[in-house]
Amino acid sequence: MKILFLVVNNYPNGDAGAVRQHAFAKILHSLGHDVTIISLNQAKNNEFQNYEGILYKTISCRYLECKKYLKEYFSESEVPDIMFLNTIPLPSFYYAKKYAIKNNVKLVHDCVEWYSLDEYPLFEINQFIRGYLANSIVNRFLLDKHFKVISISSYLDSYFKGKGISSLRIPVIMNVRQLASVKQQNNKKLQLTYAGSPTRKDYLTNIITAIEKLEETERERLDFTLLGVDETSLSRITQKPIGEIRKLGCVHALGRFPRNVVLKRLEETDFTILIRSEKARYAKAGFPTKVVESLSSATPVILNLTSDLGMYLRDRYNGLIISSEKPEDIVVTLRNALALSPEEIKSMYCNARKTAEENFDMMKYYGQLENFLEI
Repeated sequence: MKILFLVVNNYPNGDAGAVRQHAFAKILHSLGHDVTIISLNQAKNNEFQNYEGILYKTISCRYLECKKYLKEYFSESEVPDIMFLNTIPLPSFYYAKKYAIKNNVKLVHDCVEWYSLDEYPLFEINQFIRGYLANSIVNRFLLDKHFKVISISSYLDSYFKGKGISSLRIPVIMNVRQLASVKQQNNKKLQLTYAGSPTRKDYLTNIITAIEKLEETERERLDFTLLGVDETSLSRITQKPIGEIRKLGCVHALGRFPRNVVLKRLEETDFTILIRSEKARYAKAGFPTKVVESLSSATPVILNLTSDLGMYLRDRYNGLIISSEKPEDIVVTLRNALALSPEEIKSMYCNARKTAEENFDMMKYYGQLENFLEI
């Protein structure tokens, strides 16, 4: 079968969405299908390239120009058997759906998010329209019984099944066995890492406030490294002066790094940390890729339970569970982490990797995906 993915992620491995799409593409390719990925709205054009057997192309087109490119591509290309119509500009999504229905192409949507209104300030009108509003229109109206939906969370799975739409829940998956799980333990200081682009999703303010509440002697035994945010951004997000953050002595905001550098940093990390809202729709609907990458690298996670994380994380086994997103509860868990022995942390390394291999390796989902797509 010919299978076409239409996406906007930085394929093949430039962001979390691209990693997930590659996992599905590799599964389908391994099952003997011809897979092509086209990523729209990118910074530059390239000719078709091959990445691990997957043919892909990135297209530089503005939001409203992507539909024109698709018209040209469809007119020149063989009709696919299956189209993964993922998050692309709304006019392009609508056009591609019409094309697929007209040409009897099986439609699949990998649904990984449902934004919350408070993520998009109304004065950022373009982001609001193309982000929150477009996402809501797709989830509420454009996804119908013409689609099979792969849902990243129970929240989305229940929603689509409630509308009579065929849905299969698959959490974040990747080639876990391809990721290194080497650890370099530092017994003098607890190595804590945050990796990501926080925007409004991740509660960095609460984490920094919690670190402020630690005793100075406790902070001396902690190194908190942030990858994906620099000092200026951290100061803006937390509304704390850079000088105050530096005075803590244990917070190191290093800015953005490629994914391979982040994964290398995890070799020296005892725990990653992630705090999100327990009520907001985005947290219920999504599933944090950074948690799966952390577990895959044999790094346990300090976190509060959102989305489906409670299905996979156990306190003092593969992570430390915070009772809420409040700074005072984060402090309690940080102190619990500081009290762990090197042997206890080492055991949690092994359990984290085991969790990833058992639940998030793409090899586990071959049969489910094949049966769901009826191929």
